[in-house]
Amino acid sequence: MQEMNSFIQWHDHEMFPVVVENRRSSDQEVETRRSSDQEVENRRSSDQEKFGILHIDIPQVPMYKGTIVILFDIDKSGSMNDMCSDSSTKIQHIRHALKNFLSVLIQTTKNHPDITVRIGLCVFSHDAHNLFHLITDTNSALSCDEFGFITIHSDNIHAIYTKIDDIEPWGLTNIEKSLIYTQRCLREYHDVNPDQRLIHIQFTDGDATVGKKKYQELMEFVDDKYKHIFIGVGDEHDSYLLTNISQNTSLGEYRFIDQLDHAGLICGEILYDILFPYAFCDDPIHLIAGDGVKIYDWRINQWTSTLLIPPFSGNRSKDFQLRFESESGQDRDDIMIDIYSKTTRLDTAMVLPQLMNHVDNTLLPNDLTQFILKQYTQEYLYEAIQYELTFRADMPVLLRDDFVGTRLQRSTAMDMDMDMEPVGIGRILEKHIRDKLTHFHTILQRYQERYLDDESFKKFVQVLKDDIRITLKNLGTQFGYLYSTTRQTSQGHQYSYTPTGEENISLDETADYPGNLERNITSYTNPDILDMMTQVQDTVRYGDDMSPSPPNLRLTSLSEYVVYDDDASTTLASPTSASSSDATVLRTSASQSNLPTPIRRNSSMNTFGF
Repeated sequence: MQEMNSFIQWHDHEMFPVVVENRRSSDQEVETRRSSDQEVENRRSSDQEKFGILHIDIPQVPMYKGTIVILFDIDKSGSMNDMCSDSSTKIQHIRHALKNFLSVLIQTTKNHPDITVRIGLCVFSHDAHNLFHLITDTNSALSCDEFGFITIHSDNIHAIYTKIDDIEPWGLTNIEKSLIYTQRCLREYHDVNPDQRLIHIQFTDGDATVGKKKYQELMEFVDDKYKHIFIGVGDEHDSYLLTNISQNTSLGEYRFIDQLDHAGLICGEILYDILFPYAFCDDPIHLIAGDGVKIYDWRINQWTSTLLIPPFSGNRSKDFQLRFESESGQDRDDIMIDIYSKTTRLDTAMVLPQLMNHVDNTLLPNDLTQFILKQYTQEYLYEAIQYELTFRADMPVLLRDDFVGTRLQRSTAMDMDMDMEPVGIGRILEKHIRDKLTHFHTILQRYQERYLDDESFKKFVQVLKDDIRITLKNLGTQFGYLYSTTRQTSQGHQYSYTPTGEENISLDETADYPGNLERNITSYTNPDILDMMTQVQDTVRYGDDMSPSPPNLRLTSLSEYVVYDDDASTTLASPTSASSSDATVLRTSASQSNLPTPIRRNSSMNTFGF
């Protein structure tokens, strides 16, 4: 196994050189912005905290060898028949993405005979069952084992497609029965086949309408030993439930299909991670910091000594924010962070020495400004999420007895008349958050203007601007929690696809972006992932005897946007001019160097901020 490369870098410039210009603002808005500016100045001038990043390069790995067992868990409740904007239903989009997913797997097994793929097809509404268990003919191409799984190959794939097309939505949504059924299937299969990889992928478009509905109650049906991927379909699903189940499961993952004609893109990234796992694919990764340094956990907005994250896949780069505390007595340059998979140490990251200017023999400072901006973005997203959870009457959590709140919420509450109704407090807090986000969006815009000639910096910051703008557009609405938490999740896990919700919000400044797909693809991608996303997204010819894709199904292909240069780097171009000279470079060369490369401000590698 090729070893990963990891290193630590510290920021050597002033902490946060804010560009502030208030125009045509009311006194209250100016005061809010001054408060925000002062917070930034305090951070910048503090000698007790220093910002840095842990950078990890995961090398390219060969495709997985062995047996992969996937239990698909499809919501077939009546709402899956709802019509989308392209005149296709939700279930039609899911059928199409699922068939393309399997088609790529079939081709993979043809080209790599040392891979075996077995699948189960569970559907649920008010009850749950495996479609393959309903087949009683032992000579059928879909004859399954006692656990409801079959090995897919070219001889039975068309019969599987037909079975998928036969899924008809009806009934209510009982997620409890779905999880109970899948838990039993996976446990029984694992007891007999302990060496095979088991993966559970659930598609659901709504709230649990019957059965247990709280994630605390449902967690008992989700085993940590298997990988669980929960995919929310459309903006009516219970994002609070899926977020909490996935975050409380060491091998859990939550994805959001915001535009159903992009379902294949999300499934393609999931498939890439399944086929190209790094090292111990069924064990989570532990980042363990030494004395005097903390790692940022975006899920709880805290600096911690350890961070538990999902397993790595190959040919990716990951970055994690660090905070050094000088009162610990440790030398900043002696800091180390261990990277573990269970009890196996994968690597130990050490501080990368600064480069030297050979002209005057001075050290070149590390400028991590864009990572600092990202750190603030993640903190603001967290505050917006806490507002939605605390004050929105349509969310599961209101003013709880054990609620401590963020610093913003505590300080805001102290300035309020606590005899006010919760709705009144919520409106004041919403305006406070909105003013703060609006001001920070302006700061991000100024940084884009300051680094006008730095294309990678501008594109990196544009994603942060989209995070803030999409949160602002949905703040206080029924979609507020959904979009703020899924943008936060995408940034935290560094996914290649990020939701925009174009149908539900009005995005400005779109003139510089020739096509909405570009806003969905992040800088955390690479040519291999994009290729897999394209394969699952593109139309697959199933044969004359098969049902074609829905006639109105609008297919969005990455091939319209992605072009490959001679050096194997990937660019995202306008669909009208794939060879445009101003195409957005998403990632540098896919080749991995054995030596760590210092991260500079103009690097297009994956980065976090503070």
